[in-house]
Amino acid sequence: MATDTGNSLEMAEKLSIDPVFDTNWCDMPASVKLKCIRKMEFKERLSMRCTATGERSLVDSQNIDFQEGEFWTESYDGDVQVSLYSKNGNKFSKNLRHSNGAFKFLKYIWKIGVFEKVILEILYTPYERKIEKYTAEISAKNVDLEFCDGQVLPTILQKMRNGVESITTHYDSMISSKFDFDEVIASPHIWIDKSSKIGSTFQASINEIDGSFDEFLKHFADRVV
Repeated sequence: MATDTGNSLEMAEKLSIDPVFDTNWCDMPASVKLKCIRKMEFKERLSMRCTATGERSLVDSQNIDFQEGEFWTESYDGDVQVSLYSKNGNKFSKNLRHSNGAFKFLKYIWKIGVFEKVILEILYTPYERKIEKYTAEISAKNVDLEFCDGQVLPTILQKMRNGVESITTHYDSMISSKFDFDEVIASPHIWIDKSSKIGSTFQASINEIDGSFDEFLKHFADRVV
């Protein structure tokens, strides 16, 4: 009996000096939470943003890589169809209703997203005005502008962050007769970064509209050696 009592006292002493670890999420340091957030897919991050103000700030501080992002305006009411594909093959798809809330969500995606490829179809007036006022940048290596209004296309290109490797668009997909090809190609910082290494390859395929490829090249005279 005395032996049992002694063992119990010894175990109690050990328990009293063993460290106690808090395992609840709210007790974890921000550095640990950020490591977890970086491993989350986009849908999981959206759920995390809804839990608390602090968690929202942590989630919003982290970029997320996407293999592809597709953004399609679907009606004059401002509805947008968004499809995001992660590098792990997961897909997030959402139909955003009405232009104000939809564009707020688009701005959030563009702020944190780093895209291998982004596909944009911007046709309707509500988004033309909103994109003009959008002050941040979109990070993407490859940009495909499908059925964009000719008036908004140059504005979209101005919003692209340096590092774009390819831009694809089709003149016959421009729905506006006011499409200004000169305005598109007169923004060479989008096409060739001044700090590009000597020997970098710049490729362009131009289906002649007005003028020639030589006219196109004039806009890059200070950037092409």
